[in-house]
Amino acid sequence: MTGLTVNTISNMENNGKATLNSFLLVCRALNLQPKEVFSDDIVLEPHFNLPPSSKKRLELTRQLEELIYHSDFFDDAKRVADVTRELGVDPSLSNRISVFLGSYCKKGSLEYFREGKINRYKKKS
Repeated sequence: MTGLTVNTISNMENNGKATLNSFLLVCRALNLQPKEVFSDDIVLEPHFNLPPSSKKRLELTRQLEELIYHSDFFDDAKRVADVTRELGVDPSLSNRISVFLGSYCKKGSLEYFREGKINRYKKKS
């Protein structure tokens, strides 16, 4: 009924482990909703904690996406210094922010133009 091998079913029964695909195939064969199998909520926590540097990078990305996609901040051209000030982050992160902004230009979300040695970033029109 599932298309799974007898060994796979046996391993699921004996070890209580299954791939998501195998689990869903069994649920379909038994006409069960997957939520009916579990009496308690499943605790979904990562196996490993992210290092602080990765957490900071992810938070910075989230803040930038908020500015780019959910605000009018980039309706006018902004320098990297304007962005660091708006986010309240250390100006020493300006190179990292510049790289992030460049990637949003490549995606087509922002465009930039140079004024002397300074790049200014704006929502693409």
